[in-house]
Amino acid sequence: MAVPKLQTARKDYDLETCSPRHKTLDSTKNQFKVHMQGSGTVTMVAAGGGGSSQRQSVDLTHNLGYQPTFFAWAGGPEEIWKQNPVMNVGATGPLKWCTGMTRLNENTIRFYIYIWDPFLAAYDSFDVNYEYIIFVEPNKDAWS
Repeated sequence: MAVPKLQTARKDYDLETCSPRHKTLDSTKNQFKVHMQGSGTVTMVAAGGGGSSQRQSVDLTHNLGYQPTFFAWAGGPEEIWKQNPVMNVGATGPLKWCTGMTRLNENTIRFYIYIWDPFLAAYDSFDVNYEYIIFVEPNKDAWS
């Protein structure tokens, strides 16, 4: 019995002859499946004199029972977005920030946003926006 397949290609590409990278959907290949996604904001509180460092954390509870693949981004006050994990070592002032992550357990990811600079001058409070996507691992049969 033949198994039906579903394939689509980007606009202006021929599905039969295009490169796999120009296919937008191909049911014959395994693809990331989104379990959950979201966004939020953390506030970095104003700091006095130099030598300031600060860390905010966000817990992402997915309840999948294993450590899934995920993507996260954070954007500072000037909306310079960086993918997690990253360290922005070339900036100065409150834009010198980095992100990190850890898996607290099989159901929770913790996403960190840091300001770290031993010579950081005083700054006003500012918001850092973040976005994330958590994927289901197909081999776990954990479809939500």
